[in-house]
Amino acid sequence: MERIQSRPFGVIGKGLLAASLLTACGPSPSSRTQTQTQTTPPVTTTDDGMPTGVPPMATMTDPPRQKPGSYGAAVQFLASGSRLKVTTTYTQACLRFLAVGTDGTCYGTKDGQTGQGQMWVSTDNARTWHMRGDVLDGANFRVLTVLHNGTLLADTQLRDGSHMLQRSSDQAHTWTPVLNLGTMTILTPHSVDELDGTVYLAEYQAYTNDSVPVHVWGSTDNGKSWETRATFTDRRHAHGLRVDQATHSIWVFFGDNMVRTGMVRSTDGWHFDPIVTGAAGSAVDAVFTERGMMFGQDLVYSGGTPSSLSLMGTDDEPKVMARLPGPSYSIHATPVGGAIVGTTREPGGDVYAPGDDSGHILVSADGVTWDDVLQYPRIGDTAYGRVNVYWALKSNELVVSLSDVSPIGSGYGFQLLKVEAEATK
Repeated sequence: MERIQSRPFGVIGKGLLAASLLTACGPSPSSRTQTQTQTTPPVTTTDDGMPTGVPPMATMTDPPRQKPGSYGAAVQFLASGSRLKVTTTYTQACLRFLAVGTDGTCYGTKDGQTGQGQMWVSTDNARTWHMRGDVLDGANFRVLTVLHNGTLLADTQLRDGSHMLQRSSDQAHTWTPVLNLGTMTILTPHSVDELDGTVYLAEYQAYTNDSVPVHVWGSTDNGKSWETRATFTDRRHAHGLRVDQATHSIWVFFGDNMVRTGMVRSTDGWHFDPIVTGAAGSAVDAVFTERGMMFGQDLVYSGGTPSSLSLMGTDDEPKVMARLPGPSYSIHATPVGGAIVGTTREPGGDVYAPGDDSGHILVSADGVTWDDVLQYPRIGDTAYGRVNVYWALKSNELVVSLSDVSPIGSGYGFQLLKVEAEATK
């Protein structure tokens, strides 16, 4: 499954920008605040993962607030009977949202104006943007991760198609190459994570369907230097890497072939043991809860097993919690408690409901009842309609990263969501 999208290099002169492009790039008319109405019924499940009814009313708890950035606290679920209301507060097209810094600064690149080698930043919760630093010399920004100390690590693609990890310790004013990834890359901001003073990075590639050496790298100096921690020769690529701070364990998720798909785990940062193999362990992202690790499966061709939300406890056996409308690349805690999941509409596959050509946002307050609250129709039959949630702003709004879906159109964009908890009546 090809997931890497590249845009042209270089800078487009201002005089060449069409008026229609200037109109399209920026806040959408839909950026005014509006509450999304639920268009599909809630999904709850029995022990075998099949839908049931809505759970009974329960008393809500008062969850902790979440810090800005992509490294939020573990998911805190609300009491059964609580629900999450989702409101769209802002929409912007033509901007590829890349990260949220520890101070709340937003980072991204713009389609069509300065190219993806120029970093843009926002210090007002993603409402207005300005350029920072110089255009990268012969490279584009692809994926950006923020470490706990504010250091930025960027996967950049060079003109020859190879990839270089670059580092900034001054909030994107300057960049220094630190790791030559060659033909490898990283898939999402959650291909990098930290544990006990070490930064870990897992590689991804899409240039061949064959198995290739896939490395897990480690850095003990906040990304200045790197060493190989593990090499997997029987895998195609790593979808993601997540750290469970409570158990001091590192998880790596592999795809896409059923023989090479699965999860491995390490408790020492060097030796990784296989935990789940095949469709049950197909994941890109995960969050950790008091009940275990929760993840959405990345399944496009079901083979009788549609994409699902799964929970894995101490027995290391994934348990299906709810069915998903498509493969999931992201899951995140919400600022008021509970979780939010994004699903993508890929060009192929048999896991989608008849007539469903959209990416989706699902939310749950208690981890049992899941509401499909937002749908984003895909633009074009051959496009990947991506809908992902990796970040929270200092305003406690969640960022939905979008590509090739309505309402942003072809290319990149994002929406901001406000999530509120309420008791069901």
